[in-house]
Amino acid sequence: MCLLTGYAAGPMETEGGSGSNLLCVPAHPEWITSGGSPADDRDSERGELVGVMYGRDVYNLFSYENNGNANVHGHLAPCVVCHVTGRSSVLMIPAMTQCPNDWAMEYSGILMSGPNDSRRTHSQLPLNQLKRNTYECWDGAPESIALPRQVPRSYDRATVVPVEVICGMLPCDSYATGQDVNCVVCSK
Repeated sequence: MCLLTGYAAGPMETEGGSGSNLLCVPAHPEWITSGGSPADDRDSERGELVGVMYGRDVYNLFSYENNGNANVHGHLAPCVVCHVTGRSSVLMIPAMTQCPNDWAMEYSGILMSGPNDSRRTHSQLPLNQLKRNTYECWDGAPESIALPRQVPRSYDRATVVPVEVICGMLPCDSYATGQDVNCVVCSK
């Protein structure tokens, strides 16, 4: 049973601080305001929450059947929050395509997270501004929302990209460097 549909949101990719995880925010939010309409200015000491768009590294990883076979790169990521009835545990397993025996598969997909800032050439962030995102199992057939024409691609945003393996401490015979990590979400 789905409880909420909305937009994936998270910390701005070019700033330090704020949260480290991605959220699903409702398409129609409810606000509690103290004395009028929301302020239109930004407070530099507050955390930030911005929309998530698909990064450039998503080519050829997903089935685009839910998106009319269109590539999702540069599009806003919608989301849904669901409740599994009659089951008390939900588990995300990276690097697997099947659930353990006696577990039901909810969906399978690709492990996603924020981009690795330390490898970016266009953004030389100081170490105190590098941040981490949670790993999320992204549905293997994602949907997307095209950005309105008036929103430039350089607009404040968070980005999700596939997670890939770097072997060494992980055994290279099982975890080859550069391998994109699939995932499965299971319930019981």
